[in-house]
Amino acid sequence: MVSTELTFGLDDQGRAMVKGSVAAQVKLGCHRCEEMVARQVDATFTALIAFSEEQADKWDSVASGTDVVVVASPNVNVVELVEDELLLALPDRVCVDDDCPHKPSMYYGSEGKVTDKEAVPEDDVDDTRRFPFAGLKDAMESGGEDKT
Repeated sequence: MVSTELTFGLDDQGRAMVKGSVAAQVKLGCHRCEEMVARQVDATFTALIAFSEEQADKWDSVASGTDVVVVASPNVNVVELVEDELLLALPDRVCVDDDCPHKPSMYYGSEGKVTDKEAVPEDDVDDTRRFPFAGLKDAMESGGEDKT
């Protein structure tokens, strides 16, 4: 379900423009736990409507800071406009729950030091994993002295 409010008109120079707001309840895949998370996405925008890339480039250089939307046909496709604004308003971080029960366990180093709140049993530590920065860690602990 998406709710929108769009107002079309002309700016003080006679250019077509749209002002609007878009709101939707969406389900997004969390990049940490891979579960679907419900989020509210809201966007408000003001944009000039250009009918060619050349016109958009010219307006963009004159009115910097104002969004310019290029419409390929004589009519504005409102669905595409709303979709674009929703895509631009998607959050960078989907899951905001730091105590998410689906959050994967994380550990560091061959000692199995845990960086999150869960304890990882010593038997679960995979000793066959590669640790490309282990040498850097040793160098930093020894004060950067070259041991070769």
